Amino acid sequence: MKEHTQIQNGIQIRENNLKAGKRKSEKSIGFIILSFLCLWMASFGIFYGIAATFRAPVEILEYFFLSFAICLFWAGVLQIKRWFGFVFVLILIVYLYIFYIVWDRTLGGFSQIYNAVIAQINQYYQLQLGIIPIQYPVSLDVLWALGIISFLPSGILAVGTIKKNRPTLILVLEALPIVLALLLGLVVPLIPSMAMAFSLLGSIWLSGLTRRKNKNGISIYINQQITKKTMDQTSFLFIIVFAIASFFAMLFGNRVLEPKLREFDYIRVDIQNSTMEDLWVELTEELTNRLEWLLPGDLVQSGGISGGKMGKIEAWNNTNAVHLRVYSESVGISRLYLKAYVGSYYEDNEWRPLDSYPDLPGLEIQSMGWNSLEGNAYGTVESKVIVDNVGASSLYSYVPYYSDVTEFQQDIMDATIQKQGRRNRTYSVRMFGMDEMIFRSEFTSTQRPDWYNEYEEWVYRQYLQLPEQGIERMLADYQVSSPYSADLDTVEYVRGILNSHAVYSTNPGVTPEGEDFNEYFLYEQQKGLCMHFASAGTLLFRILGVPARYVEGYIVPHLVTGRMNEVLDSHAHAWVEIWKGELGWVPVEVTPGYEISTEIVPAEQAVIEAEEETSEETTEESSSEVEETTVEETSTVQNQQEENSSRSKLDIWNLLVIASLIVAFWIILVVIRKWRCQKMRQTFIGKKRPAIAAIASATRKIQQISGQTWSDCEIEENDMKWLEQLALKARFSEHPIDRQEVQKAADLYWNLAARIFARSTVWVKFKIKWVYCLK
Repeated sequence: MKEHTQIQNGIQIRENNLKAGKRKSEKSIGFIILSFLCLWMASFGIFYGIAATFRAPVEILEYFFLSFAICLFWAGVLQIKRWFGFVFVLILIVYLYIFYIVWDRTLGGFSQIYNAVIAQINQYYQLQLGIIPIQYPVSLDVLWALGIISFLPSGILAVGTIKKNRPTLILVLEALPIVLALLLGLVVPLIPSMAMAFSLLGSIWLSGLTRRKNKNGISIYINQQITKKTMDQTSFLFIIVFAIASFFAMLFGNRVLEPKLREFDYIRVDIQNSTMEDLWVELTEELTNRLEWLLPGDLVQSGGISGGKMGKIEAWNNTNAVHLRVYSESVGISRLYLKAYVGSYYEDNEWRPLDSYPDLPGLEIQSMGWNSLEGNAYGTVESKVIVDNVGASSLYSYVPYYSDVTEFQQDIMDATIQKQGRRNRTYSVRMFGMDEMIFRSEFTSTQRPDWYNEYEEWVYRQYLQLPEQGIERMLADYQVSSPYSADLDTVEYVRGILNSHAVYSTNPGVTPEGEDFNEYFLYEQQKGLCMHFASAGTLLFRILGVPARYVEGYIVPHLVTGRMNEVLDSHAHAWVEIWKGELGWVPVEVTPGYEISTEIVPAEQAVIEAEEETSEETTEESSSEVEETTVEETSTVQNQQEENSSRSKLDIWNLLVIASLIVAFWIILVVIRKWRCQKMRQTFIGKKRPAIAAIASATRKIQQISGQTWSDCEIEENDMKWLEQLALKARFSEHPIDRQEVQKAADLYWNLAARIFARSTVWVKFKIKWVYCLK
């Protein structure tokens, strides 16, 4: 490399190849060791982390030393200066040849890893993906497979650690096992996680050591000896600090982290049972709702809830799929309505929820029936009902009427109760079974809640609204001068109107374009599903002056107590709910054939259940399950005090460990700061040229950290230019430097550091004093 000489500001400067503008520095022993450790830990952490996460049969020590050999090989290859491309091609050929020779063992090991991953996928996503049959699984085959698979990626990691110092590359590769584990509800074990953390933090540390600043095309470096010493000291310091942290982690990991990991494992099991399934259902249902306008006009609807969308359904096809399971512990409930979707206003052949609601306690309003009936003697029995969502829409909670829902999460004020979190597919409520006796009883409450009058006024304003056009014939035939009462006579009157106009049919046909859904149903089509009757019935109640809403959900026509009742897709139903004063919203059945006295509802005619034969066996099984549950609950209560005691001891131990770690951290921080400050002062008063280089470097560093200019610190610009020229002189010139110049440069730095520190924020002061130790 040629040497050039030029005169700049009276200083004779020698530069190596000004066109290149670079002068390669020698790497220290500590730097090289830390680089190799980062490579080794990254390779070991990534690939052993995958194997350990999915419990593939491989010994940790065996792969630990195998990964060491692979990384040592690549570290040696990267030292080749000439013919590197030829050597790499030769290595690739040999690699493929070895891969061919050990193909059987590699395939066996890869199959074991593949089967472990597929088993977790099948468990997590409830799939049935096939696995590769293995006659004799051998752990050594997994070791061979890991070695073959990790060989080429380890070469890429070697380039990213030893040659180029690219923390981003390591971050991307280390994210793969972590993301894969999280997608399948798992967590990478502690040891490979620590190895990956060491690799990532170490590569960031190395990147900081090799960062250089350029100015005016001339690179200003610290003296080579100072550079090597700094790299040695900082590299070994990082290794020591991480070794101490690893020691504490390994020492206290089982005691402190194991209980936390167990708790996380319980959460993970809950997530496996519901979250991904519910998330997928939510996405598909949301997409279907948004693209509903693209659906054809002759849609055949499967069983379930339509969300108030009408007019496009030509026929209803039930598949007898189980949507819900319902358990009731008390007798006295012959039929159960499970409320889900509530349509509050009618527009464009669709019942939609309101856009805004008053600021009132929605869950208390939803629980009005329960609160009013509690403590009143109406011959009803309080019952606990458990609802398990098996295949119904996950957007809603399916809640019985006259139940206590004050513990639920409030989503839509007085209408729909949406799902209660992604993990809560099963929930229980307390309720009263009333059927239609509410219309045969005079009910009065001794005390009304504070919000009752305000809410009732809003109900009469909102739930008597009618569409502006489309129902002219209904208004002409049934509009009255004075409002009707919400009693049984009004209910029977509305039922009579609907029965005189239409009959129940699962194949009603679609509503023609431009026709109103309700008027076409009553006057032209004259046949329909439950949604036809419920929609028209809701409008008829409003025309008669009774606040009403359109509701979709499920009906349990034959609720058997003491066992789980399966609710099929054919039990999806629509009905009307009307405002009954202090009892709140009560259900009203207006579909022909669904009356209380009916033995089999129309939607069940093709699905006659054959459950009567097995009811006794199921009852016996349920009773045995209840007995087992009771024994478990009793045992749990007996051991509660012991668990609380152990938890309190564990909490105290956790606090002591955390406090010890904090104290140890601050002690290490103080020792490091004291050592680095002492080294900096010794450098400033040591050899002249290294001292000037160190002063110039520290000056630039503290200015960059603070972001302040020289004028902000009231430092003369000429003084800073003098310091830069002195640094150039110390680095490149052969002219001597006297001790007075060194002392002046040091005084200039300490003055600058004091002024910057005084003008900085608390965070910048912390970085200057404790992180970079520049003051």
